[in-house]
This record gives sequence, structure tokens and C-alpha cells, in this order.
Amino acid sequence: MREGWLNPSGMEESELKKRTLTNLYNARPTWLDNVHNELDAAVAAAYGWPADLGEQEILEWLLALNLERAALQ
Repeated sequence: MREGWLNPSGMEESELKKRTLTNLYNARPTWLDNVHNELDAAVAAAYGWPADLGEQEILEWLLALNLERAALQ
């Protein structure tokens, strides 16, 4: 989806130069937030974690997972 936003067909070169990831994330359109939420939910599901974890909880779970895997080596 980002690629489609960055490089839409038929757009003038001068307009394409304004289409950067920085500008996209600064504008933060609703579709981008929705895609990120879907991605976050898919990653949580892949780890078997609840989808509603906060940032601090995610970091704690990742640290625990990292320590667990390091102990297996």
C-alpha cells in the first residue's frame, strides 16, 4: 500500500518527488493507521499474544522471549 502511494501511475515527476515516506508518515492518513493496526494484530497473533498489549507490555514480552531463547543456546 505504501508503494502504491509512493509511486502511483500517471503522476508528474515533480509531484512524485513530494511523495516520500517522511511525508506519508507525517500526514498519517487513516488508511495507513488501519494497515499498521492490522499488521500489529497479525504479529501479536503470530506470537500468540493478546492483540491489545500496550507498548511497555510488548517490550516486556519481547525481553522475556529473548531471555528464554538465549537460555536455550
